[in-house]
Amino acid sequence: MGRPPEHDERTRERILEVAPGQLPSRGPDGVTVRGVADGANTTTRAIYSLFGDKRGLLQALHHEAAALMTRTHHEVEAREDLVAEMVDLGLAYRRAAMEDPHTFRLLMGGTPGFEPDPDDVRLGRQAFSRVFETLHRLASAHRPPGRTR
Repeated sequence: MGRPPEHDERTRERILEVAPGQLPSRGPDGVTVRGVADGANTTTRAIYSLFGDKRGLLQALHHEAAALMTRTHHEVEAREDLVAEMVDLGLAYRRAAMEDPHTFRLLMGGTPGFEPDPDDVRLGRQAFSRVFETLHRLASAHRPPGRTR
């Protein structure tokens, strides 16, 4: 029989709650596994066990930001007035970005010290699929008759 896992989902969640607090003052280069572990009242072993390394932790924060942005955009109601819908999407985007601007920068790729890999970039784009879909509907609605492009 294998050993039971030492670090559970609650530990993971606590770490992900604490880590963004280090981003404002230090940026990704200044975030340390020790500092996050201390802030989450756990061990560095928990971080290595759950995330692999510091990059894995930053990548998890990137994924959390993508999930937040996806949820935020999908909460915006589709409207007949597509311009108003785009305004609503823009306001939702701003609200989410303002909630945690430092983690949000990880999503947008504008933070030195964290380079998203191709899968991270894809995930970041998917977070905006609702916006792209509305833009497509808007462009189609305003296309002159007979034009396909």
